[in-house]
Amino acid sequence: MVDHLCRGFRRFIQVILTTHLHVRNNRTVADIFHQTASKHPQKAAFVFEQKTWTFQEVEEYSNRIAHYFKSQGYKKGEVVALFLESCPEFVCIWLGLSKLGVITALINTNLRLDSLFHCISVASVKAIIFGSDLSGNNEKALISFSN
Repeated sequence: MVDHLCRGFRRFIQVILTTHLHVRNNRTVADIFHQTASKHPQKAAFVFEQKTWTFQEVEEYSNRIAHYFKSQGYKKGEVVALFLESCPEFVCIWLGLSKLGVITALINTNLRLDSLFHCISVASVKAIIFGSDLSGNNEKALISFSN
């Protein structure tokens, strides 16, 4: 038991020191992920619904997201809402947007109508990314946002 606590404490200290080092060197999550993907391209990053996503696949998908949004004129500091169920694409989209410096407002998928509209409005988003499965009962809030 004591050995288990000591290992846990050592790991906690290691995470704190590593985080401090990344902050001091002004490294973003995208930088850290890129480094990890370069070191372990074929290693599993996600296993979701019997499909394995490698670090290389996540890196490539997030790069496509970054290139697309850059081509559409999105810039550092702008906000895009991400209203999507938990899936690997969620992480890839968030990571891709972060590569541009675009802020991603993570919107709770349990929100509906007025609550959803309020969260989107407060975040001052430029766009909303959502899955078609979430649009059904939320059309009023999503249409109100676009007007």
